[in-house]
Amino acid sequence: VNELGVKFPRKPNISHVVREMIKVRRLLHGKTNEDLYSLPMMACTRTIGVVQALNAITLSAYLKVTEPDMMALAGLRTVWLTIKYGLSIVAPYAFACNATFSSFLGLYKDSDRFATVALHLLDQIPGTRPVEARALAHLGHLVTHWTRPISETYRLLQRGCDAGIETGDMYSCFFACVGIVSFSYILGH
Repeated sequence: VNELGVKFPRKPNISHVVREMIKVRRLLHGKTNEDLYSLPMMACTRTIGVVQALNAITLSAYLKVTEPDMMALAGLRTVWLTIKYGLSIVAPYAFACNATFSSFLGLYKDSDRFATVALHLLDQIPGTRPVEARALAHLGHLVTHWTRPISETYRLLQRGCDAGIETGDMYSCFFACVGIVSFSYILGH
């Protein structure tokens, strides 16, 4: 990412994440969901390369589990670049990450908003299938059960599992399946 002209620390820490979250919140101030849905598609190939590299960093940190600050910073930076330069196929996952971080901080209203944006963008932007399983697994496991009916969360996880099977994203498929089993028990299935 640094080679593409975007500063990114080798070992991010919580202070990097907090600064990035503040930047994202400032950029979002006064913007409605409709404003986010109507962002243009990203046109600059270099910026597209940056968000794709950040997506790969997010995935790597997600799979490693031991680097939550790396995952948070990469996800937040992708949201910032999306708002500033436009939508890309990784935008839904970036907003799902932002929903996850907001949920961890107990900001459930913000978390639900970003989940709504992520879900809308999954359906709006062509070619998002490769990030769909991850986005839905995150939202179902870590976000939507706080603010939406469990039955809706269950359906999101089923959709995530299907997307994971179709795209070969078995890790996200497994993550979604664990949620399906848990919520099946809660729903009495």
